[in-house]
Amino acid sequence: SGGLLSLVDGSYEYYHYLQDGINDN
Repeated sequence: SGGLLSLVDGSYEYYHYLQDGINDN
């Protein structure tokens, strides 16, 4: 379950990373 939580958390941060990039443009 720890690996799954890590995966979800990583995807969540990656999603916001992409959103920040879009907002910059």
